[in-house]
Amino acid sequence: MWWLIFVTLYYLPVVLSWQLLGSNMLPAAVAEIVPFSERNVKLGVAAAVGATMQFAQPIVGAISDHISGCGPVLGRRRPFIIAGQLMSCAGCAILMKCRELGYWAAATGYTLYVLGNAVGYGVYPSLIANHIPEHQRGTASGIQGAMSLVGYLGAAGLGVIAGDANESVLNGHGGSDSGSTSDAAGGSLSSRGEQTDELIYALLIALNFGCLVVAVISFGDRPSLCLTPEARTPDQPSFNPPAEPALNLTLSPVPPSPTCAESAKTFFSAFRHRSFCVVFVAYVFSSMGQFTSMTYCQYFFHDMIAPHFVVFGVSLTKDAEAAMGIWSFVQSLAAFVVVVPAGMMSEKVGRKLLLGVSFLITGCSFIPFALPDTTFEVLMLMSAVG
Repeated sequence: MWWLIFVTLYYLPVVLSWQLLGSNMLPAAVAEIVPFSERNVKLGVAAAVGATMQFAQPIVGAISDHISGCGPVLGRRRPFIIAGQLMSCAGCAILMKCRELGYWAAATGYTLYVLGNAVGYGVYPSLIANHIPEHQRGTASGIQGAMSLVGYLGAAGLGVIAGDANESVLNGHGGSDSGSTSDAAGGSLSSRGEQTDELIYALLIALNFGCLVVAVISFGDRPSLCLTPEARTPDQPSFNPPAEPALNLTLSPVPPSPTCAESAKTFFSAFRHRSFCVVFVAYVFSSMGQFTSMTYCQYFFHDMIAPHFVVFGVSLTKDAEAAMGIWSFVQSLAAFVVVVPAGMMSEKVGRKLLLGVSFLITGCSFIPFALPDTTFEVLMLMSAVG
């Protein structure tokens, strides 16, 4: 169990950083750096260029399939994971100083982070498939999901902290109350917010690097786990301990790889199946909707709701960035509660039906954003439902 936790630990900083940067830190930084009238365009450019970097995933995955590797220690996959996480750390380091360096530093740092994320994640699932035996993959998937949800919850919590520290920064940047705060007080708030942001970026760098080290060294030379599917024992008990230590720095030999033409043919042949095409299209639209809403939700809170972030008569915050963190926290907490029962339900009603219903509910949860005079209380309720 500890070995499975170490192996899947990679997902924690990846999800935490991706959610926090995309929904909180980057929008807040762009809103503070650029003029109010240009913030949507500037944020859209930065987010679009960063999203384009995700196309590196299939390319990197194909390259890793067709190289001989980097020796018996690193193998074919781990160099890409190491390079990707180091790029992500470098991107966070640039974002840390974007207030001083300007908008293009923010856009460059975010693009470098997303590119590093894509490079590492393009090969990481292959390591799991190659090293985790079939009878433990369900457990590994559950732990992976838990890591992702913890990452979402952590991102929401850090978003609230960053928003509270930067309170009045967004509201004072072109808002109606821009002249209500003295220069000295405004400078103090800005300095406190900048220090908090730098600490958060330092935490992200430490988490990405630390979890990278733990996850990479956890993939060891374990012959009982690296057999081909035909050679595995079908009924191998899950409590059977490994014959060798879990942590070492060698990889077992890999079989010959298919040619690039064979890999491409296999990939495109999947589109011959109607079910695959339906899932592919649904996933594309789902990801596009999630990415778009995550990018601009903070600005919606600032323009349409702020400063009235009230739930059941209690004012939770007056800052849009903190409100975004609270909204994301409720959404992630609801997902954390329902994910296990949903998995059990899918065994009874079918995965396709449950997936369709979940997409429908998630889509309906965004209807209040299009309604006039919507309240934060309604948005919070629909966040829990969606």
